[in-house]
Amino acid sequence: MGGALGSLLSEPSLRGWLFAFNAVSYLPALVFLLRAPVGRKSPQAPGMPAPYREAWQSLASRPDARLALVVFGIVLFFFTNGAVLQPLIGYRLLGGARAYAWIMTANGVGNLIITIAQAMRESSRRAGAMSRRIGAKGTQLDGMLGWGMCVGLCIVIYGAAFGLLPSISFMLASCWGANFVRVTANILLVQERDGQYVDIRLHGRLNALMQTMAIVCIMLGDLLAVIVADSRGVRAASVGIEAVGVCVVGVVWWFYRHRKS
Repeated sequence: MGGALGSLLSEPSLRGWLFAFNAVSYLPALVFLLRAPVGRKSPQAPGMPAPYREAWQSLASRPDARLALVVFGIVLFFFTNGAVLQPLIGYRLLGGARAYAWIMTANGVGNLIITIAQAMRESSRRAGAMSRRIGAKGTQLDGMLGWGMCVGLCIVIYGAAFGLLPSISFMLASCWGANFVRVTANILLVQERDGQYVDIRLHGRLNALMQTMAIVCIMLGDLLAVIVADSRGVRAASVGIEAVGVCVVGVVWWFYRHRKS
């Protein structure tokens, strides 16, 4: 939602309102953090293993969870460099501020539609569908890798900048695939091979590991985009990086299916 509203306020005459909106948008998160409970309900006994150590041990015993985390990192590294490339694509390849505003709007609206669609689904239906996917061996990782390639292909076509409408359309399509990759990684991170879930005490630590990987991979991906765009040009960065990412995901998918067979 922020991307969509921000793009509408990106005109030079409205930049004051843009910064005001950006500042106010932090208030709900600040209120939530101030109201959130801090600390443990009971102190951890001396000599007990640290939760993060238990989380790493849990990952070490579950190869599917490890692979899901790696694929999640690959997708973020190659395909989420929009903070660097979206302005460059909009201004240099698609015509200027108007194109950039439409790209930002497409990105924001795409994520907003997916969020609303998820919120409107009944929990029981979601749990039932997820249980059926868990029952089919390999379905989640196969789907995650397949959607990862789809995200990459959509971003390649968007970055090729054949025109504003194709770029917007494929940007919207990539939002759906990226959401599937994220949700599947979240599920596999806390799921045992038999479909049961790991100790609930580890869920927060496992999610923290996932968020740490996300921050690092996005930061490194943005750095790579800056280097390639500066040395080889915007189109080389917007197409070349994502094309390499598609190949990397494809190779991982091939090795995964080969190992499974």
